Amino acid sequence: MITIRTSSLQARWFRLVAMVAPIALAVVAMTGCAAKTHSTTKASSDLIVKPAPQRTAALSLPSAFPGQPLGNLSLRSNELVRSSARVLLSSTDGSLSLIVGRSHANRLCAGAFSPASGESTVRCLLNAERPPVIAFIATTGRTRANAGALRKQNQAVAGVPDTGPSNPALRHGLGVRSSSVVGLADPSTARVVLALQNNSRKTLTLRRLPGLSWRTFSAGPYENMASDSAALEGLPSSLIAFDRSGRKLGEVDLSWGYPNCRPDLCSYRKTKTGNWVIVRDPIASQQSPEITTALERQATKLLFSNANVRRIVSGRQYSLDLLAYWQKCNGGTIGVMANVLLTQPVSITGTLPYTTYRNKTGSAYLEGRAFYDVGNVREITVGIDLNRKLVVSVDPTLGENVVVKDAHKVGTLHRGGGPDTTNCGSTGD
Repeated sequence: MITIRTSSLQARWFRLVAMVAPIALAVVAMTGCAAKTHSTTKASSDLIVKPAPQRTAALSLPSAFPGQPLGNLSLRSNELVRSSARVLLSSTDGSLSLIVGRSHANRLCAGAFSPASGESTVRCLLNAERPPVIAFIATTGRTRANAGALRKQNQAVAGVPDTGPSNPALRHGLGVRSSSVVGLADPSTARVVLALQNNSRKTLTLRRLPGLSWRTFSAGPYENMASDSAALEGLPSSLIAFDRSGRKLGEVDLSWGYPNCRPDLCSYRKTKTGNWVIVRDPIASQQSPEITTALERQATKLLFSNANVRRIVSGRQYSLDLLAYWQKCNGGTIGVMANVLLTQPVSITGTLPYTTYRNKTGSAYLEGRAFYDVGNVREITVGIDLNRKLVVSVDPTLGENVVVKDAHKVGTLHRGGGPDTTNCGSTGD
């Protein structure tokens, strides 16, 4: 069993378990250089990935983006070339605006900001990265005064005691009033569907803009329907991208963009009206605060310089999902776990590095190599040790609906990661 640190949103600890007979394939922890390492300059000689890639190219950027200049808006991004950025559209309630621009490395940057609160977020793509859909979400909510007034009103009408935070009226949907979504669809995406928390779905209108390969979309605002519980109700839940044949290309979980605590206990940036608006990238919001910009940059460089990873993604449309903070059992830093998503499924046959854990070895993990014969792979999970500056595991078995025909250990296991707690949990997972 693997415990990996993600964002503090919701539970913020998730356990990743891969029980693949006849061996349990998992990544646990490591630092140091005690273990035998494997070269990343060459891919495994027997690694076969099918079908052959169609050589999906990175999309070229226009010399000038359409839209309106940013004006005096302050954006927190060291990668974005500010002079290139333009505002493309806004949600109907004006709570959220979509922006695009180029990075200093001449790659697409997309972001969003709230004209009301000034809060913003920006994401710049990696080289050749092409997510089927890029989305940002804004959530608006009540102030403490509004929550207090609602509590008093509820007490007067329904006779509910004024019990402070335990009062359902104060908890009302975590104080959330509404949410809106804006974003971009890759040219490979023919349709974007918004799924709501009440299980209804809506196909969004994709709009073309002059000189821009990506199409824009917006949705909302959607009002929070929760009346007397802390649960959000009727708000956007996810975005699903489909190609022209109706095949699913990818999905963005929007729930990570919602507040991670009650706004009457949190400090959110207020608007001129006294309410608050937060703007979030639902991918970045999943990541733990320990994932700094410098750490992310180092991890992605190691990730895509690995020959096995390159063999799998080269010429294919892919995107990078969250980076999860990776710890030793004793709390020491290991690095990150990265999820790379493919828009089209592949089969993978060959040997790849993997790690597993055994109690009482005194080391963070055992590393070795495993042979895989798997199909319908649309996600690979990659363990990156930032202390050793090395990719130590590439696991193609953890995505949904993967067909595992074979997965077995090859050769001898070696101690890895240096010393660690001698008993970190159950052996073999």
